[in-house]
Amino acid sequence: MLDLKADETTNTASTIDVLEHDDAVQTFPLSGVRLHLTLGAICICLFLITIEITIVNTALITIANDLLSFDRSSWIVTAYLLTYVGFLIIFSKLSDILGRKPILLFSIAWFTLWAGICGAAQTTSQLIIFRAFQGIGAAGVYSSCMIIVFELFPAPKVPFVAAGVSMVTALSLVLGPVLGGLINRSNQWRWVFLFNVPAGILTVVMLQFLLPRNFPNALSDEKRHGVQIRLRDFAQRIDYLGAFALLAASVFMVVALENAGLRHPWKSPIVAVPITISGILWLLFVFWERTLTIKKGIREPVFPWSFLNNRLSFGLFLTDFLLGPPSLVAIYSLPQRFQVVNGSSPLGAGIKLLPYTAVTSISSMLMSALASKAQIPVLYIIIFCSVCQTVGFGLLSYIPLSETVSSAQFGYQSLAAFGTGANMTLLIVMSPYLVTKKDAAIAQGAIGQFRYMGAVIGVAIVTCTLNSYVQSHLSVILSREQLNQLLASVLAIEKLPEHLQSPVRLVMAEAYNLQIRILMGFSAAQLVAAFLMWQRNQVKFVLGGE
Repeated sequence: MLDLKADETTNTASTIDVLEHDDAVQTFPLSGVRLHLTLGAICICLFLITIEITIVNTALITIANDLLSFDRSSWIVTAYLLTYVGFLIIFSKLSDILGRKPILLFSIAWFTLWAGICGAAQTTSQLIIFRAFQGIGAAGVYSSCMIIVFELFPAPKVPFVAAGVSMVTALSLVLGPVLGGLINRSNQWRWVFLFNVPAGILTVVMLQFLLPRNFPNALSDEKRHGVQIRLRDFAQRIDYLGAFALLAASVFMVVALENAGLRHPWKSPIVAVPITISGILWLLFVFWERTLTIKKGIREPVFPWSFLNNRLSFGLFLTDFLLGPPSLVAIYSLPQRFQVVNGSSPLGAGIKLLPYTAVTSISSMLMSALASKAQIPVLYIIIFCSVCQTVGFGLLSYIPLSETVSSAQFGYQSLAAFGTGANMTLLIVMSPYLVTKKDAAIAQGAIGQFRYMGAVIGVAIVTCTLNSYVQSHLSVILSREQLNQLLASVLAIEKLPEHLQSPVRLVMAEAYNLQIRILMGFSAAQLVAAFLMWQRNQVKFVLGGE
């Protein structure tokens, strides 16, 4: 059975009632081989969209050197994540209105198309734009897949299945950096995008035949009879203003952070104006979503106000947001350090990152199983894992400034990864039980959205930090021409006079240490945010028979 315990909010209690009611009336149309093949196809989809983040990280230096754009290379990552973040909840809502299957198939096809186009990019600007379009498809794939997983199985099996799906996602963290390094051994970085094409086509074909047309077998007459909503009604239900405000606020914030310190001072209008606009748009978004939720009209908010109005769900999403930078930025920053400071190849950097990515995968499965079998309150484990993150990143941020790799840092990586991986799964599994069934689908999109929103902002912050530190410290020892060449391609280090190469690498090493200290701060803040989910009787889940 599934035992959920909470004491002080009617929201949680009502969620339990709704879940029990739904299990009594909802049918699960897939079983046997067809069910397992469908789940396998969904896992492939999640693997592809996640590995597209990690595989690029070890290839980023090679891409930047080839396209002469080291100072803009972070945009190759953030462009993908920005549209990923901006469209997650939108696709969740679209799948509610138009159906799971058509949205999922469209999203996979869109993602696959733009992955192929990314592989044909000839300039950095082209690649950034193409990656943004690819991220739109990834958002639809993630939100649709996570919703479908929760609808394929009855509630008692959901935590186990969700942990397995999270394991697949974590596996992409392990394989991505290594595959990226292998591909770059021959300098064929375009294959980090092109390999998605055959895999994407395969999953479209599989899901076309495996997933029922009107999946899921939902409760509404509209879906039970497979009736498609009319275009006019569809247009009336979409929250256009909320979707625009959310995406635009994120874009303006990242633009400001990416430009600050390197190209323009913080007081420059090019930095100050986007930050101001972003702040106004965030306020507009919150106000509009609250207004829309209270009105209870036909138009449905992309982010229900009830998520923020309830302390437990607010704590859940805040903790998830703060988990974003540790879960992604380390995979973005550490391979660069290994290549730029320690002179590792892309493959070598991917291998040196294995302690982080492998432990992330193991802990994501281990700690969710521990919470289930030992009936340990989930929040206790989240708090413990947040402490592990804070300590691990703290130790990692003070490794010696040297061109050689310290063996101790692999242990620090593992400690930080242990906490990160476990919390990624635990927050996903908890989300359906802290919101009503009506908002369960959008909550799944919101969990991914908040985490990657945090990751986007985290990448922008650490990029700003590195660029500002490098420019201020290297401008003393390098000429303007040498510095510009370095910002275009880190291969310029090898062309510097020999007596300058080591000092430049040590400056870069300290800049990367500063990036990790920022992750320590996010982890510590995550620990504080987790206490917002504190209850007298903590939430537990136990796997068992029906």
